[in-house]
Amino acid sequence: MNGLYMNNIYKSFGTVNVLNGVNFDVRQGEVHALLGMNGAGKSTLMNILAGVLSPDNGTIAIDGKEYRFSSPADAKKAGIGLVVQEVDTALFPSLSVYENIAADEIVATKQKPILSWKQQKQRAAELLRRVGLSISPNKLIR
Repeated sequence: MNGLYMNNIYKSFGTVNVLNGVNFDVRQGEVHALLGMNGAGKSTLMNILAGVLSPDNGTIAIDGKEYRFSSPADAKKAGIGLVVQEVDTALFPSLSVYENIAADEIVATKQKPILSWKQQKQRAAELLRRVGLSISPNKLIR
């Protein structure tokens, strides 16, 4: 079974049940949108998938392998990343595009990485190209 499967996901905050047995699956090549009112649980579900929150119950499987993420770094190792709507709160405005991309890598590793800034610029340029952005990796975020 290729794809991502979230089965019977439950999450409560105190006495407030936010997710009550949610099922969500995405197969390779599919694109989905989660729509709903404020407070419907969309962000909570995605934060569980991204390792920010732990579910009270339920399973997450990717390509048939079950996961229980204890951090965003764990989720990232499994190929899961979350880009939030309020992306400006997650960026360093005084740093360049490539430095912001490298910062994510630094945070995700438990040991101090040895970075080649030249390689980081090349990597950022490739990532920008892949998503169709024609901006310089040297451009400051601000």
